[in-house]
Amino acid sequence: MGNQQQNCNLKFTGKTIKSEHYIEIINQYKNGESLMQLNLKYKYSIATIRYFLVKNGIKIRDVKESVEKFRKKSDLFLDD
Repeated sequence: MGNQQQNCNLKFTGKTIKSEHYIEIINQYKNGESLMQLNLKYKYSIATIRYFLVKNGIKIRDVKESVEKFRKKSDLFLDD
């Protein structure tokens, strides 16, 4: 029942993505999963997932935001 209530908030569902994956895909994308990771996990094309997210008002990350978590961060310590 809880899933059905959450699905009512969706603006777009389409015919390709299964209803049990709607909320999972949105939540995982919001939590940092990439379109490629979702593609491999659910076996939908990246374009299908992206279209589904855009139609439901989810902001799609650009390339810079997507690779940010993979960027190596190093601290620079200067001493006298």
